[in-house]
Amino acid sequence: MAATLIPRKWRATDAEGDTQPSWLKRQVAGGLQSISRRACAHPIHTIVVVALLASTTYVGLIEGSIFDSIRNPKSVAGQVDVDTLLQGGRNLRLGESTSWKWQVEDSLNPVDVEHLALTTFVFPDSTRSDATGPIADEVPIPANASAQQVPHTPNLFSPFSHDSSLAFTLPYAQVSQFLKAVQEIPDSSADEDVGEQKKWIMRAARGPATGPRTVKLWLTDAWSSFVDLIKPIILTRAVLNASADNKRRGGAGPSSQSSPTTAKSIQDSIQTAIREQGFEIVRDYCIEIAILVAGAASGVQGGLKQFCFLAAWILFFDCLLLFTFYTTILCIKLEITRIKRHIALRKALEEDGITHRVAENVASNNDWPQDGSENSDTSIFGRKIKSSNVRRFKILMVGGFVLINVVNLSAIPFRNSALGPVPLLSRVSNVLAPTPIDPFKVAENGLDSIYVTAKSQMTETVVTVIPPIKYKLEYPSVHYAAPGDSQSFDIEYTDQLLDAVGGRVIESLLKSVEDPVISKWIIAALTLSIVLNGYLFNAARWSIKEPEAAPAPKAVEPKVYPKVDLNADSSKRSAEECEVFLKEKRAPYLSDEDLIELCLRGKIPGYALEKTMENEDLMSRVDAFTRAVKIRRAVVSRTKATSAVTSSLEASKLPYKDYNYTLVHGACCENVIGYLPLPLGVAGPLTIDGQSYFIPMATTEGVLVASASRGAKAINAGGGAVTVLTGDGMTRGPCVGFPTLARAAAAKVWIDSEEGQSIMKAAFNSTSRFARLQTMKTALAGTYLYIRFKTTTGDAMGMNMISKGVEKALHVMSTECGFDDMATITISGNFCTDKKSAALNWIDGRGKSVVAEAIIPGDVVKSVLKSNVDALVELNTSKNLIGSAMAGSLGGFNAHASNIVTAIFLATGQDPAQNVESSSCITTMRNLNGDLQISVSMPSIEVGTIGGGTILEGQSAMLDLLGVRGSHPTNPGDNARQLARIVAAATLAGELSLCSALAAGHLVRAHMAHNRSSAPTRSSTPVSAAVGAARGLTMTSSK
Repeated sequence: MAATLIPRKWRATDAEGDTQPSWLKRQVAGGLQSISRRACAHPIHTIVVVALLASTTYVGLIEGSIFDSIRNPKSVAGQVDVDTLLQGGRNLRLGESTSWKWQVEDSLNPVDVEHLALTTFVFPDSTRSDATGPIADEVPIPANASAQQVPHTPNLFSPFSHDSSLAFTLPYAQVSQFLKAVQEIPDSSADEDVGEQKKWIMRAARGPATGPRTVKLWLTDAWSSFVDLIKPIILTRAVLNASADNKRRGGAGPSSQSSPTTAKSIQDSIQTAIREQGFEIVRDYCIEIAILVAGAASGVQGGLKQFCFLAAWILFFDCLLLFTFYTTILCIKLEITRIKRHIALRKALEEDGITHRVAENVASNNDWPQDGSENSDTSIFGRKIKSSNVRRFKILMVGGFVLINVVNLSAIPFRNSALGPVPLLSRVSNVLAPTPIDPFKVAENGLDSIYVTAKSQMTETVVTVIPPIKYKLEYPSVHYAAPGDSQSFDIEYTDQLLDAVGGRVIESLLKSVEDPVISKWIIAALTLSIVLNGYLFNAARWSIKEPEAAPAPKAVEPKVYPKVDLNADSSKRSAEECEVFLKEKRAPYLSDEDLIELCLRGKIPGYALEKTMENEDLMSRVDAFTRAVKIRRAVVSRTKATSAVTSSLEASKLPYKDYNYTLVHGACCENVIGYLPLPLGVAGPLTIDGQSYFIPMATTEGVLVASASRGAKAINAGGGAVTVLTGDGMTRGPCVGFPTLARAAAAKVWIDSEEGQSIMKAAFNSTSRFARLQTMKTALAGTYLYIRFKTTTGDAMGMNMISKGVEKALHVMSTECGFDDMATITISGNFCTDKKSAALNWIDGRGKSVVAEAIIPGDVVKSVLKSNVDALVELNTSKNLIGSAMAGSLGGFNAHASNIVTAIFLATGQDPAQNVESSSCITTMRNLNGDLQISVSMPSIEVGTIGGGTILEGQSAMLDLLGVRGSHPTNPGDNARQLARIVAAATLAGELSLCSALAAGHLVRAHMAHNRSSAPTRSSTPVSAAVGAARGLTMTSSK
């Protein structure tokens, strides 16, 4: 129990197994959940309330700290607050104890020493105006004070600021009496005939000891004193972890929906995070506040009391706002991220050639669980909304907020300034003391004068250098008849640079800002500008034009379809009746036999069955598409031209039920008659760049997965595989023709020029947010010009995306660049080269170019691979290098890279035909100090994580297994690049295992044992089965 009261960051280890939280933790977490639930359920309302409170607070700050403070005249007309003036001073000691050198002394103990004070009076703008600064004789020094003038220290910028100064030294005991006497200094240049004369009035702290401080010092000291970002980070991390866990549970199946901890919205993830981390966060706050309260109550001088007081209040409000305002902002941020991810994924799929409807379905499947709802209404903060509601609410909220601020700011100049208490913020801003000055910059000449006197008299001396005190030439009645002019900009104890540079420009600027009317309207204009700019930015983001789509259904509840048995009626309709149903677009109401007859008579094309069956009033799209597949199977079986060989299809074991054909339609396949289940295994785990993965492989070849697992085990024993991405760019090579060779050559020169590259790149990049043209390589064959475009495509494999960009670039070239006689022969002129082995891909790369390497210890080669390093190196040279060269191979300098690549492609939804160039690989091995160094170089791995077969449920699940499903949220293309690294590392494991088997002579034996239906060996027994399983069919350890 006591351990839980210690902050997490101070504990050596966290307690484990805390499955039963304490009563206190449950009560605290429950209260925090209740507060945050109300804040997150109405996030906009919470922000409005906090904004209004902040508006009222900063209006008070403007009224009480930045401009004229509303004060009681009695407190303003008081004497100078000497203690406040001395807080920024420094003490210097001089004598034999310091070897007659000035030494800063923090602790003042002036016993048996002469204690002097040195003060400087600054008269701004006194050397250029009509009123000149006073001289030393005009200063009203009290009769019982022994103040003496000493040389003042001019500021570096005094010639520009037009200031004059006087410096005096006197015994420290007489400072209070002296400063009170010099509050007002007569102006010698004033006209004596005038009734009231201006005087130099001291601009210093007046009234009680808690005089005002500058807002600049307050903000600097307050917000830099205590900054704690640990707790918001802990809460944010917990929310994100809960979101990821809930999303995985949401996609696990129906069983996950019964769990009470499964989140249906982002608010639920925030509640989960607060339940797990809320008590620890509040406990840490309480402990820290208690420590600060103890420090504030300690009475230690030097700023500790003020620091602890302010830090404790900051922590209190930070804790309060963390579970209200911060959780609200976090909820909004996560909602915006979800919406942006949904739109980005949908647009990426559409740019890859997938229809809008399928892309929307795939994007929706990546969102939060929708409780079975199939409607596509826009959901924000777990509620259905309309776009008009969003616009109306934004206008009302922003308009009301601006109106309240304008009214508050406009009313400040007209309020009764003669009455009323001191604003709270003005009193709070007086807690902190100013920063100590540099005495040698302020009073160097005066200190030199004191040094000479003390050294000649051999007197131990302590000098307190008081910060410079500024005066202002004005009428004394300003202070006697009205509240004091205590602008925060008047007291400038520490900022010497501002005092010096405050000449005409800065002085006039400050005076204009201090005007009671202009200053308020300046703040009002700035506030209005910021609010409107933020509103316009958000409005622009929300009002981006989206592709036109079918209007979303208005029903909020999930649609329930009636259970209708269309085949219950045994009577068969006539052909004319069926054709009437078809013309009236009521074909889904026909029985299966009627639809089959219409198809056999050619009334319904086989490819149009899905579109014909779709009827939202009768059944869902999944059911309609499944029915279309069933009818197509019957049509294929009963077609007379092929019935001799296809008659068994209708009742065959080829499965077709329980499959989501909506993802297939318009994206993956046409004329669908079912789906083929392939055996799917996992090899590994395999450590790749420090991260362990199980490698999914769909194959019908026995021992392939087991062989890759053995290679993974050996690689893991050596520390894992290391991969390097050397290139990333998909290619498309169109062919264009010209009337003459001269025109074709001119086009080649123009494309290779800087101008041509720039124009073509701009045209290409305008077609997609992800496709970015890298290079263009040209080749001339007679009057035919071949252009190889190489571009990045984000996380998509990108053939459709790049084709669109190529069409646009060629169109711009022919219509705007003087090549109107150019004819586009084909968009793909085999100069890509796609799905064909080509030296161009082998040399220049296509897709992702990856090199993977591993170092296998020599003892692991013997114990796991049953071979030795030298034998493997020799086998690789003779087989993969020399043997492939003798065969004239092109990119085939490997043992069986295609085996691994194809199995992973099938498992993850890649294009199997691109196995041709993706399997191009050279395997190298060498003996490295007794260890085996093996690497594979694969220059053209063509993979993607969105589009194509990756949208299918099974394949997307395997991408989830690898952690690369969909588009990368922050850096488009990272998921596809990581998949390419995994393919290369898995190929490395397969190469290592097969070469070892060949070197040891195990290949034929393994295939005969596992690839034959009846192996020519003795009968299987439990012992032999166990031995066979132990040899390699079990999954390996990652160690």
